[in-house]
Amino acid sequence: MSDADIQVKEKTIQILKEPGKWAVIYMNDEKTPMDFVIQSLIKHFSYNNEQATKMTETIHTEGKGVVALYNFEIAEQKATEVKVDAVQHGFPLDVKVENA
Repeated sequence: MSDADIQVKEKTIQILKEPGKWAVIYMNDEKTPMDFVIQSLIKHFSYNNEQATKMTETIHTEGKGVVALYNFEIAEQKATEVKVDAVQHGFPLDVKVENA
């Protein structure tokens, strides 16, 4: 048998990996009213009033709070929407996106 007569079958295995999750994090400041933060959580993240109030208290006491986990593109979009909303209302609310 010559080398030309040998046939090799290749088998490719694809491993699909879920995209990583990114945390949307609200940072506490002394100028943004708690009512605005609560309404922001309800508007942008579909929190109910009780959840939003509890998260706002966490952000206030701990200095920051993870409000949601998304894939990168959605986390960035949500953070941008919140920042634009805050600026339009004259508040310095800072929102960060970090790899969870």
